[in-house]
Amino acid sequence: MSMKSFKAPGSDGFQPFFFKQYWPIVGDELWRTVKDAFRLGFSDISLLETQMVLIPKVDHPVSLKEFRPISLCNVAWKVISKVLVARLRPFLQDVIGPFQGSFIPGRGTPDHNIIAQEAFHFVGKEGSDPLSPYLFIFCMERLALRISELLQKGHWKPIQLSPGGLPLSHIFFADDILLFCQASEDQARLVASILEEFSRSSGLRVNLSKSKFVSSRRVSQRRIDILEGWLGIGHTTRIGKYLGVPMTQGQPRCADFYDVMDKIQGRLAAWKSKLLNKAGKLCLVKSTISSIPVYSMQTLWLPQAVCNRINQACRRMLWAKSDNTRFWSPVSWDVVTQPTKFGGLGVREARSVNVSLLGKLVWDLLTASQKPWVQLLSNLYLQGDSIICAQTRRGASVRCGCECSGQSGRYTLVVSEQFESSGHSVGVVPLGFCCAEFCVVLLCCVVLLC
Repeated sequence: MSMKSFKAPGSDGFQPFFFKQYWPIVGDELWRTVKDAFRLGFSDISLLETQMVLIPKVDHPVSLKEFRPISLCNVAWKVISKVLVARLRPFLQDVIGPFQGSFIPGRGTPDHNIIAQEAFHFVGKEGSDPLSPYLFIFCMERLALRISELLQKGHWKPIQLSPGGLPLSHIFFADDILLFCQASEDQARLVASILEEFSRSSGLRVNLSKSKFVSSRRVSQRRIDILEGWLGIGHTTRIGKYLGVPMTQGQPRCADFYDVMDKIQGRLAAWKSKLLNKAGKLCLVKSTISSIPVYSMQTLWLPQAVCNRINQACRRMLWAKSDNTRFWSPVSWDVVTQPTKFGGLGVREARSVNVSLLGKLVWDLLTASQKPWVQLLSNLYLQGDSIICAQTRRGASVRCGCECSGQSGRYTLVVSEQFESSGHSVGVVPLGFCCAEFCVVLLCCVVLLC
């Protein structure tokens, strides 16, 4: 079985390891249970019993909302669920809309982070049951279809980031929902009624205490107060994070990544570097410290100061005898970051990792991927041009800002594009995406985050 051996047991108290260890004894019985469930169309109700456990979200929880509930299922039910998931997964991409990305092969959080970042820039200027997530996205797809239906009828007024561009009305990732519409009283009433209709039909309720909405600067305080009354949620000028990535209006700041640095420092404080030999320190640096900022690096161009601090933390872990003392590096950082086959230690340099991860986004733009974020950014910034020849312009988002210089060749993309023979810079790869002016007046719009 593909289950980890020592996962937390369900109400029966048995871990997957028990079934693996004693498969010759219990295997036939488990096999008959699973087979009967698919043959008869139902299973023994005892298999559905779960053990509810509360996991703290913060270090020192003081209220119930600071806990995350998870359900620990029995192994037999997990096997049944995994079979159902294996049968459902190949068809998900065909039946789930493009603006819902959770648990679907080929889609992920970077896709939605990019769309959300561009929308905010425009405005400013878990469970144990493997089947549960897939049932949930089918449930959320009904809400998406309802919004799309209203959009086609002209009742839902979406926002557009460029003339003729992709209209944005919603993006879903599991239970994180972003709704986009004009900041009018009629639209606020429509949003409230749709969410109430969805709650009645699905049994799911919007957590109003965790929900916020953002409006453009042209929306008056009087209208904001009216929208708050209809929506039942508070107004904010800064969303903070979406799917674990900071939503910035303008260039990302070092302050946006304090939590990443705090996590690295927390890991370093938990380890006694003086008790480890050089091999142990190197293993921890390569497997843990270097990997902590990778998630943010997938869609954000990290400030150079943040990359320097990450590299400094890696060097200190390798060479320092204690946290607060000066240290001497017997080998230069350029040598440490070389691959082992070239005589280095194989430690990843932060900026190089950032560039390589953002290169995946460039590839999607070069290959004209059908992902919604590619269509949105192509209409907004490229306007039919190649990304290689894109130029930086005023008033654009600076999410990543990865330069592609034909002169230095450091980050040049070698593709089937025509390069200039003069040796000057070819242009800027707008991973951020930093190459266009807005050609339309900012719409009065509201972004609702549930």
